[in-house]
Amino acid sequence: MRNIGVFVEGVAFGQLKEKIQKAVELIGELRTANASLKEELKVAQGRFHEAKVEPKKKVLDKDETKKLKDEVKRMTTERNLVRQKVRNVLRKMEGIRLEEEKPQQDLFE
Repeated sequence: MRNIGVFVEGVAFGQLKEKIQKAVELIGELRTANASLKEELKVAQGRFHEAKVEPKKKVLDKDETKKLKDEVKRMTTERNLVRQKVRNVLRKMEGIRLEEEKPQQDLFE
């Protein structure tokens, strides 16, 4: 009788399944965080644009303008970090190669 198992780079299928489930969960969390950051960025950019385009409504001093610019920059940086993490997880998932364990010879043949 042959004992055939599925291994990926020396990891049993069950362990691989757990890793993939964790990766899928992480991707979901990162996508949620990315969507949240996109919304925050949109709001901050809108506030910045409003301050820049319509100075008659509300004039921001240099400190307020700097704070808004810093906030936009921080959110953009966070968003790019989330994107990079998602890309890395996807690359790892794409790089997984399934290999079958070579069948062992039966000693009684």
